[in-house]
Amino acid sequence: MNTATVALREIPQEYKKFNLKDAVTDVLRSVNDKTRTKRKASGSTALERAAALEISKALLSSFSPEMMEICESYHCTKLTTQFKNLSKLAEGQAGTRPIYLSKYGNRMLGFEFNSQSRYKKSFNAKYHIRQGSRRDQVIIHFPAFVPDKSFERSKEATNFKINARLVALSDFRYDSNEKLFKPLNTAIHGKFSSYNSGMLPILKIPLDPMTSQLCLNQTVVPDGTSLFLIMAISFYMYDNGRFVHLCKDGCMQIKSVF
Repeated sequence: MNTATVALREIPQEYKKFNLKDAVTDVLRSVNDKTRTKRKASGSTALERAAALEISKALLSSFSPEMMEICESYHCTKLTTQFKNLSKLAEGQAGTRPIYLSKYGNRMLGFEFNSQSRYKKSFNAKYHIRQGSRRDQVIIHFPAFVPDKSFERSKEATNFKINARLVALSDFRYDSNEKLFKPLNTAIHGKFSSYNSGMLPILKIPLDPMTSQLCLNQTVVPDGTSLFLIMAISFYMYDNGRFVHLCKDGCMQIKSVF
């Protein structure tokens, strides 16, 4: 069982060449533009949307380059909107309502990041997800499965990767003194753990079972925090000695919320 590495709002060493910070910024630029437009139309909820945008950034910043390539910009906008809509479930005046991810985060279950390739349709092998002995641990177990029968993908695909992220997201509350929203648990907000399977062939025979543990190394997960598990499948074509990422074939979903 491999324990994944943990990062706190940091870009993993292997992603520095890709410049993941710039990638996340580029993907969310359209979201910022739409936010400015909506502020003019609905000033009372502009701060709620700004808080939802910060939550989206924390989630997207945990993604690998391949995961970011799967993620469509439209769905980044949609992600922010859905986080913002969670404020409607809380009591209070519009514009100052808290975003309770710890209470309502499970409403984000099944969120898809690629409309061209749906996760459940693309990957039909059975696997198991459960929390470990601590709240900050999640174990993923893949029994033996036949890749050729388990994926819906283009004919060019020869290999695949399985990626997962366990991301801690804090509730956001309005600070009446500073007139803005703040995360309730700043220290853990955006902290994440990663699992990357490595390059695997699409065979017609079963792969060996795989088990991995994602852990935030957080002895105590404070109240007002939710843990989001995102699962992604990336497909590749082997061509002239290199693997080409078929990003349109890839699928990614918010699989569990703890």
